[in-house]
Amino acid sequence: MPTLCKHWLYDMGIKLKGRKTWQLGYAAGLIDADGCITIGRHNKTIKDSNYTDYSMVVVVNQTDGRAIDFMYGTFGGNLYRRNSKADCRPFLYRWEMKGYKAATFLKRLIPFLRIKRDQAELAIQFQTIRHKGGMNRFTGTHDKTRCEELYQRMKNLKKLCLPSAAAETKWRDSRKREAIVQA
Repeated sequence: MPTLCKHWLYDMGIKLKGRKTWQLGYAAGLIDADGCITIGRHNKTIKDSNYTDYSMVVVVNQTDGRAIDFMYGTFGGNLYRRNSKADCRPFLYRWEMKGYKAATFLKRLIPFLRIKRDQAELAIQFQTIRHKGGMNRFTGTHDKTRCEELYQRMKNLKKLCLPSAAAETKWRDSRKREAIVQA
């Protein structure tokens, strides 16, 4: 894999737009560890008519607000705060970005994402289809069949959990605690 540098990223069609490589890498790490990339499905009723709407969102939740401040200050988006269920932390902070802005953001993060890269690529694909078809919020004129398919694929990606080498470790001797990693 080539060295990550501004020229290499530009050759991949990713313009940094004033963002430093470390900022994109840090954001990707936050999303890989504490973030969520998802396609939501919402059933709505407007004027006695039922329809299904789809949306894409990127979210990071943290009990420490500094990471959320970084995401908001560097990339924009929306901030939320709610009471935490944990006794030791008073608040849970949430950063999120939706729709076309989120897809543009994810395009810049793709080279840095490791765990959620497939989800990001699917989310970008979804938003491209939704944006191309247009979205009339009363009739849902985008391609609902394709959106439903991508929604289901995202659900399946979220069920996928790959084991780590550490999870496959067996102890040779419980007193010495020497680990053997199976290939």
